[in-house]
Amino acid sequence: MARTKAASDAGPIIHLNEIGCLDVLKLFDVVIPLEVESEVQNIEIVFQVKTQRLTKKEKNRAAMLIRKYGIDLGESAAIALAEHSGIKLFFTDDLDARLVAKQFNLEPHGSVGILLRAFREGLLTRKNVEKKIEELEAASSLFITHDLVRKAIREIERYEKLE
Repeated sequence: MARTKAASDAGPIIHLNEIGCLDVLKLFDVVIPLEVESEVQNIEIVFQVKTQRLTKKEKNRAAMLIRKYGIDLGESAAIALAEHSGIKLFFTDDLDARLVAKQFNLEPHGSVGILLRAFREGLLTRKNVEKKIEELEAASSLFITHDLVRKAIREIERYEKLE
C-alpha cells in the first residue's frame, strides 16, 4: 500500500523524538525542506525522510508567508513546499502555521494526530498510544493542554467502539 505524502516542519519530529516515538512517521512519505532539516539535524531519523531544496519560487512564497503571517522560516518553507508539490498533509504543532496551512487548502496535523493515526493503523496499541499522548503533555517541549489529551483519549475510545 502506498504511503501518504506529507510535508513537515520541525515540531512533530522534535516532539515525537522526545517521547521515543519517531518511528510512527514511517506510516508516511515525509518530505522536509532544508530549512527544517537544519532544525532537526541532531535527531537520528530512523525512517526515510526526504529532504528537498526549495525552488526560487518556493523560497519567494515562504518569504511572503513569513511577512504576511509572521510564521517561522521552517513552517513557511514546509508550507510552500507542500503547496507547490501538491502534498495535502502538513505536519506541524504550531497553531499559527495550522491556520495558515488551512488557508492554502492543506490538511494540518500535529503530533497527537499522528499518534492517533498510528493507533488506527495498528502500529500502536491503545495502551501505548494513550501513554505516548500523556508523555507529550508531561515530558516533551510541546505545549499541549490537558483538555486536548482528554479529547484524544475519547477519540481512541470512540474508534474502538466502531471496530
